[in-house]
Amino acid sequence: MRATKLITALLLALCILCNLAGCAAQPAVSTSAPTLSVTDPTGATTEPTIPTTVPTTVPTTVPAPTETEPPATTEPAPEPTTEPTTAPTTEPTTEPTTAPTTEPTVPPTQPSTDPTPAPIFTLTLDEIRVGDIELVWPAYVTDMKNSDGTPVSVVYDIFIADVEEGPYYIDCEDWEDTSIYIAGISRGYQLYFAVLACVWRDGVKYPVAESNHVGYMAFFDENVVTSSWDWNFDAAQMEAARAVAKSIADSIMSDPSLTTDLERIAKAAKIINNYAAAGDYTTSGPYYNSPYGVFIAGQQSCAGCTRALGLILEYMGFQWGHVNPNAWEHQWCVVYNVDGQTAFADGSWAGVAGYGSWQTEPAYEYVEGVGLIPYTGSRPI
Repeated sequence: MRATKLITALLLALCILCNLAGCAAQPAVSTSAPTLSVTDPTGATTEPTIPTTVPTTVPTTVPAPTETEPPATTEPAPEPTTEPTTAPTTEPTTEPTTAPTTEPTVPPTQPSTDPTPAPIFTLTLDEIRVGDIELVWPAYVTDMKNSDGTPVSVVYDIFIADVEEGPYYIDCEDWEDTSIYIAGISRGYQLYFAVLACVWRDGVKYPVAESNHVGYMAFFDENVVTSSWDWNFDAAQMEAARAVAKSIADSIMSDPSLTTDLERIAKAAKIINNYAAAGDYTTSGPYYNSPYGVFIAGQQSCAGCTRALGLILEYMGFQWGHVNPNAWEHQWCVVYNVDGQTAFADGSWAGVAGYGSWQTEPAYEYVEGVGLIPYTGSRPI
């Protein structure tokens, strides 16, 4: 019995030592006591049974959660880094840089395109002598600039009408001075004048101011030297010249083949040219510069042919002006409202007429039975 107890104690001590050795190798060991065999009543002994599952139940995967949990820390990281960095860089850089470039760069001094100017300036008229006048007006001053910063150009257009209410037709365009001399106005005709101030800005012409209207009529006095007629033209000679001029005008105005104003004044110019060819050219004598010299005396010059043609034009209902009167230069007629335009007619040079300027625009001759044909000869300089 005592030997059995001793053996049992040794076995228990051995088990304890084995368990202690297992604890040193295992991170965690169950604390449950081992089950030992005991002596049966017959005195036989059995080997102690050591549970083999005890050490295998030690959890060796406890730290695993620290390896699987980090994905939770990586998911929120991309959200704050991608959205806030791209949004502010695209919006503020594109809109503010392109918007200012689309704004207009026209300076604030650009004149209005409204064709009706508002300001009114004063136009005055001075009669130099019968039939010759001078129009004077103040300069239009402006601080407008072209796009390149240079000052705009100020010009003036001079208009003429036979009644104050109009319509007004342009007589001189892009005049740069603030006065103009108009000579050779036909006697007995009331004319009205107006001036329109304009600026040329960046190649575009803008009306900016207009004048009041002034009227003028050239009165005839036998004892007054006039530029429209001549220096030695008495009443009897005047009536004789008028009778011829009226007869020519009536024949032209009653001709159904003439359908335009230009055809009519061109035919009148050709008739005067035929008179000039039949007479003697001279710059002296009592009649060379008068209608009487062309129609009756057979003496003519460019001055006389211009006044003779002008007399016919008056009877035809046209208003006309004398270009270069009383000067040693070639002279001809400027005719207003010819098919709605300003025209020219020259009875001495070649018997031609045309719209616009005699020196630069096309001229036409009237041929009986044919009509108008282009003039290809020389022109006055």
